[in-house]
Amino acid sequence: LQALATQAVIAIQEVRLLDALQEIAERLLTQPPQQVFDRLVGMACELLNVPVGLIWVLEQDHLTLQASNSALRRGERLSLHGSLAGQAILHRGPVAVDDLRLEPHPAQRRLAAQQGWAGALIVPLLAGEPAQPLGAFAVYSQAGDARPFAEADWDKKVLAVLARHAALAVQEASRREALRASEEQRAVAETFAAVGDIAANLLHRVNNQVGLIPVRVEG
Repeated sequence: LQALATQAVIAIQEVRLLDALQEIAERLLTQPPQQVFDRLVGMACELLNVPVGLIWVLEQDHLTLQASNSALRRGERLSLHGSLAGQAILHRGPVAVDDLRLEPHPAQRRLAAQQGWAGALIVPLLAGEPAQPLGAFAVYSQAGDARPFAEADWDKKVLAVLARHAALAVQEASRREALRASEEQRAVAETFAAVGDIAANLLHRVNNQVGLIPVRVEG
């Protein structure tokens, strides 16, 4: 019975993950990237039974918080080389810590103490071939909830799958930003072209009027 119960739990987890992936695939096609980020955070917390989820986006040598269900606000920044999320990105693999109080980075310990986090599981957002890191997906347990993240292979698998969809959302956000910038440039170019046509027409009329002045003066 214990063995069957274990298989039943695995089957239930896989069905929940499949349902989540079907939902997020539809959202990627129909919703803005920010809404997809927010839903991915909620899914990670539901599937892994953790209270906190964060999505960080890589920007040069720092990370910017893109989505969160914690007290941290969107736009918060972390150092790439002085954070666990940065380690996951630099090593392109999962980082699991069961006790953040033992973390060597002072900034990471201070952040964990402020938020009441106990353990962390972080995976990079990878996209393309070869896989390029675009950010990190992190979940945290709270004090009093001992989670052996280092041994939780299923948790790592689930978070990695969700992180791949988060990477797709990051790419979609970049494409939309590039499209918006291109449309703005085209609008500016069309505006300048219209102004140029009007200016040329006015200049032609002014030249005609100015050309009449000497004739009239002479007359």
